[in-house]
Amino acid sequence: LDYVMEEEFLGKPFLYKFIYLIAGFWTFKMKFYGGWVLAEGICIACNLGTEEKEDGTVDYSSIINIDIYGTEVSWELAHCVRAWNKTIQQWMKIYVYDTTQLPKSVRTDFVFALSAFWHGIRPGYYLTFLSAPPMIKLQQKVGNLTRKARENNQTYEMVCLLYLTPIYYGHVTPIT
Repeated sequence: LDYVMEEEFLGKPFLYKFIYLIAGFWTFKMKFYGGWVLAEGICIACNLGTEEKEDGTVDYSSIINIDIYGTEVSWELAHCVRAWNKTIQQWMKIYVYDTTQLPKSVRTDFVFALSAFWHGIRPGYYLTFLSAPPMIKLQQKVGNLTRKARENNQTYEMVCLLYLTPIYYGHVTPIT
């Protein structure tokens, strides 16, 4: 991380810096993916957090914390957020979003602000978490306007994915 603040890095072409930051953030995320998947495996091996259903099958959904595919190829920030740290997302929805008496239009803002506070006092947390709700709301409005173009259109989704992935990386980089 120190390298990106050095004069040598700042003098590099934009494309170099862009690719460097994407690769750096990708490797940063791998720590989380590895930790979560390892923890999920341990919980499954110890039969912790599982629920046996009436038909004899076992439900592991309460210990699945990350949807790596959903996080990496999500073309909407809201989907990406739901796929990342799923059990915390579920907890925040049930105990904060659904129970707060705030107007529905600001509940998402409140949940993200609370999440920023939970992470700590670094400005990057607040920059990231407090800029997410307007981005999500904008994507929802654009999504409503382009619904017909999106229906069963994989090309549209791929264009969105290629366009939005760098934005996501730029959006969450202040956390690191």
